[in-house]
Amino acid sequence: MKASVRGLDTDGLSDPYVWGCFDNYKTFVTPCVSRTVTPEWKDFELRFNYETKFLDCLHVKTLYFAVYDANTVFKDVMLGQARINVRSLMAGPPHLILDLRLNDEITGQLEIMFEMNEICEIKISPLSAVLKTAPCGSPLPEEYKLSYYTRSYPDGVVTSAPIVTTEGLKPSGFWKSVASVWNFRRRNTNTFPRVYCGGSLYTLLNDALFVIVEVEGRVYATGNVPLEPPSTSFLGKGSEVICRTLDLFSPHSLDGQPWDAASAAISQLDICILLQNLPQSAQMPMGENRGGIVFGGKPLMEGLPLPPMATANAHDSIV
Repeated sequence: MKASVRGLDTDGLSDPYVWGCFDNYKTFVTPCVSRTVTPEWKDFELRFNYETKFLDCLHVKTLYFAVYDANTVFKDVMLGQARINVRSLMAGPPHLILDLRLNDEITGQLEIMFEMNEICEIKISPLSAVLKTAPCGSPLPEEYKLSYYTRSYPDGVVTSAPIVTTEGLKPSGFWKSVASVWNFRRRNTNTFPRVYCGGSLYTLLNDALFVIVEVEGRVYATGNVPLEPPSTSFLGKGSEVICRTLDLFSPHSLDGQPWDAASAAISQLDICILLQNLPQSAQMPMGENRGGIVFGGKPLMEGLPLPPMATANAHDSIV
């Protein structure tokens, strides 16, 4: 965080500090920087969780800043204030450049990095899985065990549950949903469990479902399924189905040496995965948010909402 302010002392300098408030929920105060009009708070960092059930009302909620000149004898004097709506924070870039105003006059500028992620308990549920022979692959086993977990959370994610597994699978059968998306059963009535992944869209786009196929207690093949939704059609409904064909590779070569990345797939897995409770927004990775108007950068995924005040040049380069 840094700022440029007016000098109020007789030497033309000030002793500025920042007081801030996030939607009357969280307040903070920076240390005072003595004798300067270009203060910088390099080591100041604040982290907190904000819970709300009213995501549609974030445009009326604000992040407020007030910059003061500290005095030891008299009352501290305000140098300027700025505010930005929370919806603009969630959809725009974290790099904020805000004009400081006092009595409708611009008195300085405040620059801050404010990262805000919409965190949801994302639910990952396999709807169906079919093991099949890959081109030039090995014959399929008569029976196998399937284990899976998310790459970022190998212990079963937020709840620290063990790796979820399903046993007794046969290539001739497959898993499918019965009655509802909460009840995944195969013909032998074994339950196909779910993985719970607490995170943001950033988490999801960089994560994968890691799959292990075991035969007679030994790892037969492994692979992973990217969890990136193919589009933003989940916006408004919060769910998306991903269907992919996954190449499975042997973890070891025939002579017992580590697997060679150039080796061909020994089998394939047709899998459909249901993603539920998906976040509906994400900050833009780059660009600047100048008081609610975005310059430069682009959305994390095409189709995600932009700040309400974003202009037509939201995707243009900064000049």
